[in-house]
Amino acid sequence: MKAGTIVYYWKNGKFMKLLYLPLLVLAALCQDFADKSVGPVTVASKRALIIGNGTYQHQDRIPQALNDADDMKTTLTGLGFIVTVRKDLATLDDLNREVYSFINTLKKDDLALVYYSGHGGMVDGENYILPLNYARPALPRQVVQRAFRMSDLKKDLEESAARVRVLIFDACRNNSLVGEKSTGGGYVGMGGQAEGTIIAFASDEGKPALYDPSDRNSFYTKALRTNLAQRGVHLKEALERTQLKVFQDTRRTQRPYLNGFLTGPVFLTGDPVSTVTRTSNLCSDAWVMVKDGSDIGALRSFQQDFSECGPEVRLAKLRVTTLERRTEAPIPRQEPVARIDTNGPRTNSVDGLRYVWIPAGTFTMGCSPGDTECDKKGETPAKSVTLTRGFSLGESEVTQAAYQQVMGNNPSHFKGAERPVENVSWSEAREYCGKVGGRLPTEAEWERAARGGTTAARYGDIEDVGWYDKNSGNQTQPVKRKRPNAYGLYDMLGNVYEWTADWYTEQLPGGQDPVGPSTGTHRVLRGGSWNHFTRDLRVSSRSRDEPSLRLSLVGFRCAWD
Repeated sequence: MKAGTIVYYWKNGKFMKLLYLPLLVLAALCQDFADKSVGPVTVASKRALIIGNGTYQHQDRIPQALNDADDMKTTLTGLGFIVTVRKDLATLDDLNREVYSFINTLKKDDLALVYYSGHGGMVDGENYILPLNYARPALPRQVVQRAFRMSDLKKDLEESAARVRVLIFDACRNNSLVGEKSTGGGYVGMGGQAEGTIIAFASDEGKPALYDPSDRNSFYTKALRTNLAQRGVHLKEALERTQLKVFQDTRRTQRPYLNGFLTGPVFLTGDPVSTVTRTSNLCSDAWVMVKDGSDIGALRSFQQDFSECGPEVRLAKLRVTTLERRTEAPIPRQEPVARIDTNGPRTNSVDGLRYVWIPAGTFTMGCSPGDTECDKKGETPAKSVTLTRGFSLGESEVTQAAYQQVMGNNPSHFKGAERPVENVSWSEAREYCGKVGGRLPTEAEWERAARGGTTAARYGDIEDVGWYDKNSGNQTQPVKRKRPNAYGLYDMLGNVYEWTADWYTEQLPGGQDPVGPSTGTHRVLRGGSWNHFTRDLRVSSRSRDEPSLRLSLVGFRCAWD
């Protein structure tokens, strides 16, 4: 900067003028402005409304929701909040009364936090939270008469005197609110339009919010409480850390949603930690979750979402390159001691399990005639499939006793020798099948076997054939306790989802001996689980997830040629 340059800057409500300003002084001044522009946001007081709805009349009960409400009160009270807790609000009038009573308490420059745990959903682009007496109406327009519209809460909070508004919703985002059929997914995105509004959902659009039945809290609330209480971490960073923790704890299955804008960091406790330290910690936490995996999609998402993490991003790029060059080597097959033929079930001497013969033939794969619950994107149009060779399939899902015998460990969450093994990745399931002389079935083979010759959506009454959310006791059950299908296969519907060999695509395979695409990001899962609704327990219902997924909802069974 040459002598005589005139520089104007803003101070104390008016422009000031500097002459002959050296470059280093100007740089220091700019840095001072930058520091002040992102300085901590101060609030007059912190107030929170906590709502936990769990004892529903027409929906599944959620005991964790009531625990979440109690424990969030403890956490927020410890952070200096003035907390109001309301549980099991029975009607829409009750929800309206409590919400607007809370809003009326807000004063100038307050921090207002509303936390909700319970059932919710969406219809016609609007998000709703549900009172205990909510019953699905016949028409979408009737929902507003029975449920609380979340956009109204957001709008009224933004028009209040509060300086910072925080809305946290720990609820599934795949619930239907009209009739028995899904209306296209749960909560849609609800971004904060006014500065000072932050909105957090426990899961991504169209996805469930998971919980461990043996734990007191949901995955999201458990992580949220821990991160809010971290000293020196600002509010938005605590929510970001919660996202990462939930993503990690659910084996990259549940991806919390976060949106909004604050004019600066809001610290709930302690002094701020340096920006460099916070960024470094966040990069390290995120990198730990993906660095040892083989999911190229997750590694690429890391590069995009954490582009400021220089060293970790470079490592992610290198790992992607390595994985792309690596060809998937087949697992050496070993001849099973016991051979299978068409003369009924035989026992495999390697794992001690029985295998059932499935004959060659032609069947219709996909949506069954008259099935109103089909997913139009994944189950239609139905395709004619011909399997030219018969094969054998496990009479039951692989048990924990068999897995322990073959693999030398038992990763299952719900322990029991005759329960299905779970918490196994696709690669681990494939390795097991290879060790007993078999393989994972293709998706077409799985559906052929599951149908047992029927064209119906199920091979029997759901209570007789499958374990699901309303009869499982929130856990897996020993195999072969329900009625088998016509081929003699047990638990093809419910208990645990089952890995198949195929990569997922929305287009159903068809024709002769079909297999999935040669590459992909998700493997096909079939059959539904102990924690799923009846609509997921249909022979044509399809799901998918990353091959690295390990969850108590997922197991497998093997096929033999």
